[in-house]
Amino acid sequence: MRPARSLGPVPSEVPALRGRTGFSELHRLRCRWTAWGRGGYPASFTPDQNRVYIPGMQTDMAYELLRQFASPVVAITSAWQGKTNGMISDSAVRASISPNVPRLSVYIHKWHLSHDMIWQSGRFSIHLLHRGQLDLVHQLGFVSGRDRDKLSSIPHGTGKLGLPILDDRVAAFEMRVLNTMDTGYATHFLGHVEAVHPGVEGEILTAPWFRANMPPAWAEEWRANYRKAQDVIEARSAIEDRHWTGPARS
Repeated sequence: MRPARSLGPVPSEVPALRGRTGFSELHRLRCRWTAWGRGGYPASFTPDQNRVYIPGMQTDMAYELLRQFASPVVAITSAWQGKTNGMISDSAVRASISPNVPRLSVYIHKWHLSHDMIWQSGRFSIHLLHRGQLDLVHQLGFVSGRDRDKLSSIPHGTGKLGLPILDDRVAAFEMRVLNTMDTGYATHFLGHVEAVHPGVEGEILTAPWFRANMPPAWAEEWRANYRKAQDVIEARSAIEDRHWTGPARS
């Protein structure tokens, strides 16, 4: 077995990882950082080895590869007891390949107000966004709904399930929660699509594109939020014996 070698100095291209999505780019940099050659990762590789430090963010090569599994950037809205809220996520995925069983799933961190509203109501909506919606990501993703009514200044209507449906969207899907899975720091919600709301055409907003194109004035705030989330995730990784039993009575 060929032992892993020290990474040495981090190459100047590393900060660009925040804005690039191609696997080939990650592979090229990986080959520069290591001397493993054609053998790929050695059997001894773990995420704690060969850590790369991008300014203001904890990461490593395995994590950068895992980032390729991120979903498009989506807006998630919820409603409970007369209150509405919205948030941003990149963890929504298709959960069925049958058009007769339309399902999506999403991980929601437990510290978000949206988590409790979805848990209590058993409903949420997922919006596909386009590249012209950077301001929406800032409005919904950089502040807490506990501090302000995030949807008050965002044009939206009400859908079939009583959920906020953003006017500007590529598409919106109203979901009814079917089941959940605890992940310690988050809940994985499985939802059945109850209604679809088509919107405008446009290039789908992705996390790599957002990181590469967000205004520089937002960067430090984004990194601070990211660091805080990483700390909470590492502190609360133990799985809880928690089971969703259906919507609460309003």
